[in-house]
Amino acid sequence: MSLIKLLEIEKNYPDGLGEFKALKKVSVSIDSGEFIAITGPSGSGKSTLLTILGVLNPPSKGQIYIDDIDVYSLSGDRQADFRQTYIGFVFQDLHLVPYLTALENVLLPLAISLYPGKEQKKMAKEVLNRVGLGDKYHRLPGKLSGGEKSRVAIARAIVNKPRIILADEPTGSLDSGTGNEIMKLFQSLNNEGITVILVTHNNENKKYVKKNFLVRDGLIEVNQKWV
Repeated sequence: MSLIKLLEIEKNYPDGLGEFKALKKVSVSIDSGEFIAITGPSGSGKSTLLTILGVLNPPSKGQIYIDDIDVYSLSGDRQADFRQTYIGFVFQDLHLVPYLTALENVLLPLAISLYPGKEQKKMAKEVLNRVGLGDKYHRLPGKLSGGEKSRVAIARAIVNKPRIILADEPTGSLDSGTGNEIMKLFQSLNNEGITVILVTHNNENKKYVKKNFLVRDGLIEVNQKWV
């Protein structure tokens, strides 16, 4: 069953000659529990597609339905609530707050939740344990390795138990071994039923994903295998 449906999505940006068409009438469906890589050359529209999927960047035309909800018809406040409930983000630059500990960074998405403080800490510790950082709750990001920072970002993304994880180049700055460990973590989350969608240029990641969206010149080619 389709969890995400994009219908005739277009995204245009102004440039010196008028408009640049980043996406051109894209229509794709994503089933619940899929593990998808978005690949393609630089400037092809990969990150634009990811931000549209994340309800962060409205399309110029078309509609996107997530769980049969027309997400861009929602008000700004309801879009924020929707993201809080449905989507976990792992940004390319991670966006960890440098003066907050690993635990405090993971607690951030829970700040506006209805969970009591003790329950929030319990949830944050559980996900840090899950990503292998149970002994580093109180480390600042500056005292963590690159892979550990990525794990904190993933823990923060899953603390609200989202149905969808969106990741932008999650292994781009990591060595091969650490990158594989991060991909295995995404694979484990996907095996639990979470839909994982990531932008990547790293060919080593192909063995983990189940489907590839190749973005080129604003169009998408859907491949069952990344070749």
